[in-house]
Amino acid sequence: MASVRILNSLEYRDPNNNSIVAVHQGSATDLPTAAFSVALASDAVLEKAGSITAAANTTLTLFDTTSDIPATFELCHWWCDQDSYIQFVGATLNAVFKVQAKVPFVLGTDEIVLAANTTAIDGTTEPTTEDIASINVNQYSASTAYYRLVLFL
Repeated sequence: MASVRILNSLEYRDPNNNSIVAVHQGSATDLPTAAFSVALASDAVLEKAGSITAAANTTLTLFDTTSDIPATFELCHWWCDQDSYIQFVGATLNAVFKVQAKVPFVLGTDEIVLAANTTAIDGTTEPTTEDIASINVNQYSASTAYYRLVLFL
């Protein structure tokens, strides 16, 4: 069994010019600057790095359950040096996120939720999820983008 250490802290200045650390991982009593260790079921990692050209129709499929083994993952980490879009596709639905250049995007599951556009999460029942079958990415800047996708399987 492997583990991955997550360190995701954000520091900013409030209106009074005080330095504030705003993002936290781990337990409520952990320091915001302390890394959080996540135990994983295996040592397997799928890592893909490369470039996405500025030309039209440059969508890349970086993960697909029909060809990548194992077909599930526990943690997804995406980084790109240009604004980009990452699409998680299930059997009947998908979710697309616009990701700001150079800002890591992390997803801690291999499932997405089907919901109508105006449906709020309620407290009565946990939403029904669907496994992610593939991950597609694209960028629309005028220059080549460099990326790295890491899936902990």
